Amino acid sequence: MPTLQKLAALGYTLFGTDKTADYLNEQGVPVKKLDYADGPGGPEAENCIDAYISRGDIHLVLMFSNQFSERILINYAMRRLAVDFGVPLITNIQVAQMFAESLEAAGAHATGEKPNNEVVLDVQSLHEWIAA
Repeated sequence: MPTLQKLAALGYTLFGTDKTADYLNEQGVPVKKLDYADGPGGPEAENCIDAYISRGDIHLVLMFSNQFSERILINYAMRRLAVDFGVPLITNIQVAQMFAESLEAAGAHATGEKPNNEVVLDVQSLHEWIAA
């Protein structure tokens, strides 16, 4: 929750499907709800998450393991779709948390306060980071 609150505070638009979007909205995190590919209108529906990913409307996919998910195959297909369309995919909560903290520390805002193309993240391998 803190990671998503941080991204929302930085002005990023968050998207979610069904229960995720409902839950986050109830918690005060603004999320636009998108349908699954097997929802109304199918994968070609304008409000389908697959269409958003394939059109490039989603720039980062966060999808964490959920042992209670009823949509294991569809979730796999969404992760695969992100990879196929070159959309960065984060599947680890701690990595998502560090990513959001890095954006905040670097001054990234989706609000236009500082254009994101001026935000520089010092990308290092784990080996480089430990050696530093």
